[in-house]
Amino acid sequence: MNTRCPICGNDTFHEEFCCRDHLVSGKTFPLIKCSDCGFLMTDHPPQGDALDAYYKSDDYISHSDTRKGIMAKLYHVVRNYMILKKTRWVERYSDHAPHTLLDVGCGTGYFAGAMKQKGWQTTAIEKNDTARNFAHDHFHIDTFPSLDTFAVHPERAHTFEVITLWHVLEHLEGLNEVMEQLRRLLTDDGRLFIAVPNSASFDASVYKADWSAYDVPRHLWHFAPAHLRMLAGRHRFEIIAVKRMPFDVFYISLMSERNAGCRLWFLRGFGVGLCGMIASLFDKKKCSSLLYVCCENH
Repeated sequence: MNTRCPICGNDTFHEEFCCRDHLVSGKTFPLIKCSDCGFLMTDHPPQGDALDAYYKSDDYISHSDTRKGIMAKLYHVVRNYMILKKTRWVERYSDHAPHTLLDVGCGTGYFAGAMKQKGWQTTAIEKNDTARNFAHDHFHIDTFPSLDTFAVHPERAHTFEVITLWHVLEHLEGLNEVMEQLRRLLTDDGRLFIAVPNSASFDASVYKADWSAYDVPRHLWHFAPAHLRMLAGRHRFEIIAVKRMPFDVFYISLMSERNAGCRLWFLRGFGVGLCGMIASLFDKKKCSSLLYVCCENH
């Protein structure tokens, strides 16, 4: 990881707290905060192949498509509803007509498949072999393993009218390099959709180091709304809309309670989720996850 903050360029940090990896290793990882802009980062996460090992779990639902257990079942119910919401958002902010779309980090491909079914010319990026093969086999989507190698081809410059990252940007190494790649692939009048967990949310303030959306070490970056705006502006993007992703708070709160070993994890998690959902109705910045719709700032 860079020794400078990718948001403001500052080079001094302090440790905020440590978070535990509940999915694979049980190890703890420090989160550090930029002393200037307050951006949170996972300190010295594994890189490359070492980081890939932290995704190898049947419980990592976006890659495995497992339906075992109550959390997996809830995930699929909410995902089906959110796919409908996502397709409507994309159509609304791109004038409804089918266009070219790149879904970065498509997982098992359900959203990209839904857009293809609506007539969109859909391409996807997915690093995980199992998820990428599932997306290709089930939805017949052209799926590539790396944004780095995909973006360098000259013929792909400014060819996508919509680019989507649904809970993906927080996973990607080289944050500023990624933003420049996205800018290069997007058409001049295109739309960039970035959904990320909100570290300034109501539920993050409740759970602190136990907030499951920190998801170390898979999540490298932990965005509050101000930081996403600063990053977008740094790469000459303008945020034209911010949308709540209201049901994420329930999944994240339930996972946070279960990871903490609470005996009444379902009841307590649902209660916190309900409080968080209500809080976000009065203040969007309290929402557990937010979608940012961006266009180029000419």
